[in-house]
Amino acid sequence: MKNFSSISAVKAEAGLTTNPNIANSTVQSYLDEASAVVQSYVAKKYDIASLLVSSYLAGSQGEFVIKMCEELYAAGSVLNKEFGYEEGANTGSGDGKIKRALETLALVVKGDMILIGTDGVEFPSSVTASNLPPVGSPSSNTDRKFSMSDSTTL
Repeated sequence: MKNFSSISAVKAEAGLTTNPNIANSTVQSYLDEASAVVQSYVAKKYDIASLLVSSYLAGSQGEFVIKMCEELYAAGSVLNKEFGYEEGANTGSGDGKIKRALETLALVVKGDMILIGTDGVEFPSSVTASNLPPVGSPSSNTDRKFSMSDSTTL
């Protein structure tokens, strides 16, 4: 799985750059988890396969948003799971960081925040059942119909 962020960036976001007790492999597992969550959200709105190989992603606003969400989610997971959940979480706590990442991703999915490439164009949208043309519309295939004569008898 492609990570947009790095172990050092996650440690910095979590305030753990000088903590020798958190292994890089531990942080990497939280980063992989964060990447999966972030990419799942982004795939609700954008064609994730073309986004991941797009030459317009590197250095773009879209990459920045994805990277930020990965860092926040991964850092929040490290803080919560390695140091325990904090009651009354603020934006600096583990839970607060995860919440901020998920709120940002919700804005992307809803379309209130768009992901833009270095060319200044929004990335291609994903094709889902909710944005396919309705049955019977000119672009749908209405020639295929089922009739009882098509069925077989036992």
